[in-house]
Amino acid sequence: MTTGDLAPILNEAKARYRAGRLSRRQALGVLGALGLSASAAPWLFERDATATATGKAATGGHAGHIAAAQEGAPPPMATPQLGERADGSRVWRVIAGGGSPEELIEAVAFFPGEITINAGDAIFFEIRGPHNVHFLSGQEAPPFVVPVPQTGTPAGGPPTLILNPEVFFPTGGTSYDGTGVVNSGVALGPAEPFVLTFTTPGSYDYVCSLHLPVMRGKVVVQEAGSPYPAEQADYDRMAEEQTALLIERGRATAAEYEGADPVADGSPTATGGRVHEVTAGFVEDQVDVLRFLPEQVTIRAGETVRWTVRSAPVTPHVVTFLGGGPAVEFLVPIEAAGGPPTLSLNPEVVAPVGGATYDGRGFANSGLLGGPDGEVTYELTFQTPGTYRYYCPIHADPEGGMIGDVIVE
Repeated sequence: MTTGDLAPILNEAKARYRAGRLSRRQALGVLGALGLSASAAPWLFERDATATATGKAATGGHAGHIAAAQEGAPPPMATPQLGERADGSRVWRVIAGGGSPEELIEAVAFFPGEITINAGDAIFFEIRGPHNVHFLSGQEAPPFVVPVPQTGTPAGGPPTLILNPEVFFPTGGTSYDGTGVVNSGVALGPAEPFVLTFTTPGSYDYVCSLHLPVMRGKVVVQEAGSPYPAEQADYDRMAEEQTALLIERGRATAAEYEGADPVADGSPTATGGRVHEVTAGFVEDQVDVLRFLPEQVTIRAGETVRWTVRSAPVTPHVVTFLGGGPAVEFLVPIEAAGGPPTLSLNPEVVAPVGGATYDGRGFANSGLLGGPDGEVTYELTFQTPGTYRYYCPIHADPEGGMIGDVIVE
């Protein structure tokens, strides 16, 4: 893997760290998994200097995430020169994703969803978040996790899963004629903006292969010299308006879930206690809200909490109680001879751990909800009074991000 290959991953890690979505421990884990030393830490941990200078201390929970995001925004992406070039062709811009990171609201859409250009023109895909731009030429989108190629599916147990290189790393060249596969990779790096030239008239669909089926786009390529139906300013205005609308929809729906009565009707437990409902993230109208709603639920001893993922199959989540133990990582490195380790999905996170009841001691984990196995709900009965913090290891750590509390009286 070259330095150019690493740049997008490192820039995304930096952006997530500075936005409060990645802890120092997790950021160091990224460096280790990429085969890098901690010498990169001063660059990656720029947020610390800002926090020290302002005298702000890190806090947990959703409020802590907002505070961290306010301390330092990710650096702006390098933008190629838009507009007409010397040969008469143009460079356009399409925005992939966006949203309101401090509110844990992501727009899972391309802006504009359809753009019309001419043959010979190029598009700068400005990727804002964990997305990719994938032209498949009629092929099926690859899964974003796959078994380790060397081992496959072992007898008597589930396979070891890794991030699919076909999704997470760039493939194809810098031009597209409607054939073959071209993929930006999952990238935020300002050092390597993804610019693709379209050489042949036609209509070309593309996707973000991490957020199927909702995140799709289309490029219509006309004959060279044809009049354009819209200008870049029109597309930019459309993107701004649509993003604002999606964020507002996310806020409104999140407020409904946050304020809803969390007690499920007619769902008593075996002991006669009530079941309290918590929404574990939701996707609606191309809005992905990465929060537990309500973020804090109060129950009585003997009652049950049921978490339901309302973002499947677009975004999976995990419900993890540490019980005083160390935090667990969603991704762990597998050592590889002659190269950087492969990032695999931690089986301790992906698989369910623990029983149906919880007293605040030990590790309890839902396993991957909203994933390929189809499970979208998880229930846990609480026997002992106390306050129990939990989080989604995919989208948070115990210090902030997608976390919640169960208060047992």
